[in-house]
Amino acid sequence: MIRHLPYQRSQRVAEVLKKELGEIFLRHIEAPAGKLVTINTLDLSKKLDSVKVFISILPSSIEDQKFIDVLNKRKPWIAQFLLKKMKIRAIPKMTFILDKSLERASAIEKNLLE
Repeated sequence: MIRHLPYQRSQRVAEVLKKELGEIFLRHIEAPAGKLVTINTLDLSKKLDSVKVFISILPSSIEDQKFIDVLNKRKPWIAQFLLKKMKIRAIPKMTFILDKSLERASAIEKNLLE
C-alpha cells in the first residue's frame, strides 16, 4: 500500500501565489526591454507569513538588480492586487530576489563542453 503525504496548505498557497504573480508581471509590470522575466521558485514559510520570490531575468545584465529593486518598492501595490485576487486573509510579506542559478548553470555547462 502506498501512502501519499498530505498536500500542505502552504504548497497550495505557493502555487496560487506564483500563478497570480505571473499574471501581474505579464499584464501590469513592464519588464526591461528585450528581457524575459521568470518566477523560478517561491520559498513560502510554513506559517504563510513570508515568501521569498526568486526571479531570473534573461539575458542577464548589470541592470537586472534595478528591476528587482523596483519590484521590492512596489510590494505594497502588488500585495493589494494579490489580496483582491486571492481568497486569503493576509498576503505573505514578499521579498523579491534575483536568481542567478540559471546563469551559473549555463556557465558550468559551457566550461564542461570546452
